[in-house]
Amino acid sequence: MAKKAEAVKLDYYPETVKDWMEVKKKLAELMVTVKPLIQKERGLRNTVQQEIFPSPREGTNNAVLPNGGRLTFTYKLKRDIDEGVINLTLAELRDLGVRTDELVEWKPKLVTSLYRTLTDEQRHVMDHGLTTKPETPTLDFTPPSKRKE
Repeated sequence: MAKKAEAVKLDYYPETVKDWMEVKKKLAELMVTVKPLIQKERGLRNTVQQEIFPSPREGTNNAVLPNGGRLTFTYKLKRDIDEGVINLTLAELRDLGVRTDELVEWKPKLVTSLYRTLTDEQRHVMDHGLTTKPETPTLDFTPPSKRKE
């Protein structure tokens, strides 16, 4: 089982931490203004869509404005597989002559919680079948607690 990393003890306060905290604070202040604008834009976008493209087709939908400008509305549909019924659905499609192996792609997904329980030897073997790369890290700040003296 992987061990939890110990906290690094610093004997100095890095300038980069101060800079990061300052930028993070400015972003939080901007979000107070930006967030309502994002919500308003989303609402207006939905209203425009309902008014001009009440029955959009999947993909790109266009409208030409009186001044010659053009509105382009892209209508997307996300299709997730219902794992509870997909096997029956695929069997029925196969009976209808559909090559379901080309229609549905099966992608293995690592169960990280179980991976972490492997022994070092087991993990070493499993690592041969994995490509591991870091994702975008997160960074948070917890202010020091105020001690009662």
